[in-house]
Amino acid sequence: MIDINKINSINNKKVEILKNNIASGKAKNMNYFYKRTDKDKETLIADIKRVEKLFKEEFGVQMYLVAGTLLGAVREKDFIPYDYDVDLGYVSTKRSHKEVVDEWRYIVCRLSEIDYLKRAFFPGHLHCKTEHKYTLDVWTTFNRRGKYFMIPAINGELNSSVLYPLRTIKFRGVQFNVPSNYEKILSYMYNKWETPLMENWKTFKWKRFLGEK
Repeated sequence: MIDINKINSINNKKVEILKNNIASGKAKNMNYFYKRTDKDKETLIADIKRVEKLFKEEFGVQMYLVAGTLLGAVREKDFIPYDYDVDLGYVSTKRSHKEVVDEWRYIVCRLSEIDYLKRAFFPGHLHCKTEHKYTLDVWTTFNRRGKYFMIPAINGELNSSVLYPLRTIKFRGVQFNVPSNYEKILSYMYNKWETPLMENWKTFKWKRFLGEK
């Protein structure tokens, strides 16, 4: 059964982080997407595609947009302005828990060898750095017994048919992989995902809000 309280908690997480960062003064130093130029975003998009190619060639796995980056690509056709990171998933070729973890550890070691690893967290989550020093959140996803897992947000509550076959959409003019039924995944993670938490973000006075000149 889907826990609505959990969904609502996830749904408000980004805004709560923003509020906390504002209160603590951290927001002025965080590189939110609304602060970035189109040229900066284009460079980031190109770096994401390079990492996507790297994962395919080095590890034989496909990458696709997940979480907030998927939400922005689908709903805004752009990065969410009050977001500040990039979320990518890769589809593990393994099935058992041990094999998935061993594959993740191999990926971590190889990325470290070629200087693409910024930080490894728990099995299933790592930070990958790019050619232009951007940081990408990379999440392990896999299919087990017909169920979809995206560590740690989705633990088999959805069928693997929400992922396969991957489809493509244009994100800032570039083709990216996304889940087959991304609508269902977004509904699970963000509930009413079609409506921005900040509906007036396009005209929002961000600098005034953050106390910047």
